[in-house]
Amino acid sequence: MDEHEFKGYLKDMFIFQGKMNGLANSIELMLEVIFEKIGIAPLKMLGSKISKFERCKPSLASRYTGDFDVLVEKLKKINENWKITKHGMIVSGQQNLTIHKDGRLYIFEQRKQAEIEQEFTQIMNGLIEISKGI
Repeated sequence: MDEHEFKGYLKDMFIFQGKMNGLANSIELMLEVIFEKIGIAPLKMLGSKISKFERCKPSLASRYTGDFDVLVEKLKKINENWKITKHGMIVSGQQNLTIHKDGRLYIFEQRKQAEIEQEFTQIMNGLIEISKGI
């Protein structure tokens, strides 16, 4: 990988990391809106918010026309990908965006990035539906 390719790779990685931060922040805000509506004090970490959201299933699932458990799994998956991009180390010299975290390589090829964006859209639609139903 020459210097020009390396700079392009880093640019793509930084754009992806920024996008993941934006997705996570948007999810956090929607969860906070839901918690505020049902009287739950704000939590600090996205993982804690997702766990609390999951524990609120008895009161929230009826406000959602989709599968609440699938929504929770999508939230957990996007949180895991966000933690990887936030805390992992960029691996250069790779064809696809690659991050090293906890002794593993995580590859975020275009297809995976598109899948993350699609799941984010589904998550936000679900959270908005729940929020409006409260």
